Amino acid sequence: MTLASHYFERLKELHTEIADNFDMLNKMQSEADKQVSAIYHEIEKHDFDESEGFQYARELKDVLQRRRCIKSELVQLQPAHDLLRRHISEVEREYKRRVKKGEEVARSLNATITIEAVLS
Repeated sequence: MTLASHYFERLKELHTEIADNFDMLNKMQSEADKQVSAIYHEIEKHDFDESEGFQYARELKDVLQRRRCIKSELVQLQPAHDLLRRHISEVEREYKRRVKKGEEVARSLNATITIEAVLS
């Protein structure tokens, strides 16, 4: 494996990992939104005393804090996610084009030495 292919594979793996985590966080935020909505509906439907109201408030605060944490992570992950999503196919096309060109030049010059041999 060449240095370039190693780094390119790592970039693709990073893209996959970021996309997977971004999707997971989006699902978690959606679930938190559903929980907030469910608490609001419970509050709206029922009469409750101070103690029950306090419990609703605590539950709502807990869900909202978890949601805020998830949203904060999403916001921080968004730039890397968007950049890689927009450009990974372009990088892959260009990488493959250059590998092919390099192989053609090496064949035409009968160059058989590898980067591993050069670096060792």
